[in-house]
Amino acid sequence: MICGVHALLGAAVGKALKRKEQAFLAGLFSHLLADLLPHRDLSPAAETLFAITVTAALGASQGWNSPAFWGAVGGVLPDVENVVFYLRGGGKHFFPTHSGRHGAAVDELLSQAGLALLCLAFLFGQDKSLPDKK
Repeated sequence: MICGVHALLGAAVGKALKRKEQAFLAGLFSHLLADLLPHRDLSPAAETLFAITVTAALGASQGWNSPAFWGAVGGVLPDVENVVFYLRGGGKHFFPTHSGRHGAAVDELLSQAGLALLCLAFLFGQDKSLPDKK
């Protein structure tokens, strides 16, 4: 799964949970579940750029101490080991979906774009059932 999508998914779950500690753990769990889906990964450089950019944008927009931000951090944190693996030229992976079962590789990116859009809609959409705060 593209790191930016991991961040958005973790942020959406985190926002729903309301507590940053739970959001962080849920972000880690969302990473595991998303990695089980068939997906396409990008180059290590592109993945790193997306991870930093999306996580920073979420912190700036949702708040650096918000559950959404901490869910995003939990969502991308497991992929730090992929960067270390790449920079070292190999080694052992520890995260379960990095060292064992992983979703099938596919060429398309549309499903990840769709998931990202759903997460963005949840994060930035306004709930019309609640009164506006003034």
